[in-house]
Amino acid sequence: MVIRAIITFCIGMSVMSFMLSPKTVFAKPKRENFIYTLKARGLVKGENLLKWQKKKDFSKILLLDVRSEGDYQEGHIPMAVSCPLSQLKEQIDRLRNVDREIWLYGSSDVEGKEACEILLKEGFKARPVEAITAYPQKLVYYQVLLMDEFIDGLKEKEAIILDGRKKNEVKKVLSNAAGINDLAKKPLEKKWLKGKEHPIYILSAKGGGGQALAQKLIEAGYKHVNLALLGTTEYDYYPL
Repeated sequence: MVIRAIITFCIGMSVMSFMLSPKTVFAKPKRENFIYTLKARGLVKGENLLKWQKKKDFSKILLLDVRSEGDYQEGHIPMAVSCPLSQLKEQIDRLRNVDREIWLYGSSDVEGKEACEILLKEGFKARPVEAITAYPQKLVYYQVLLMDEFIDGLKEKEAIILDGRKKNEVKKVLSNAAGINDLAKKPLEKKWLKGKEHPIYILSAKGGGGQALAQKLIEAGYKHVNLALLGTTEYDYYPL
């Protein structure tokens, strides 16, 4: 009995000592390891981004360019929206309106990962993309706009609005749109365009559908070409 009591006492003291140890009592819970999160979600390689672009399915992913606005204007990945890292936190509410996974790239992998961490903490589904300099690609110079900014642009007095949908996709049009472009059948009608400094806004049936038209305008020397992120089949608030 004495031996059993001694053993019980020793076990009890050991348990109490463990429970009362400063390491146990005062240890802070660890936050989710960001590096682990990146490994779990994965760094998007450049070749995988190019494959996504070739599929032309822009309805599931929002691509953000987190470099400076100046760098973006000097050439960016097709269908990327400019959102400088320094302004990313201010754009959180706007980004919540785009219900899709967000991919982010910058001048370096570190820049893309830092931007990704900001969105992960805010509850977004986000992945960093390999740095823009890490793989060969064709850059574009027209601007891709989130829908609130695009709709505001349509109201500009000097704005030229081009509807890039094909005729069989059109049910309603913008009252002040310059016209319907069936790109497969006829070239761009230059008579619609007043001057190369005027802001041009292009809408389409589906996100990415106006890229060919935007590229033609850039190659023709127009300076301020803006493409809607979403098309009329994906966004209900066009003023048609």
